[in-house]
Amino acid sequence: METNGAPVTPEQARAALADTERVRASATALSATPWPTWFFVTLTLYVAVLPSSSAAS
Repeated sequence: METNGAPVTPEQARAALADTERVRASATALSATPWPTWFFVTLTLYVAVLPSSSAAS
């Protein structure tokens, strides 16, 4: 939060903490979702093949 040297009011501090808690809860919920194995296999194959195809052209 940018204050430009002005003191932060208690209301502003509470609002910033509430925003932080909302982001933390969202990140926790997202990280609790397991990525499927096929996603990592596909990503690995894509990364392995991509340099070979770009070097050929």
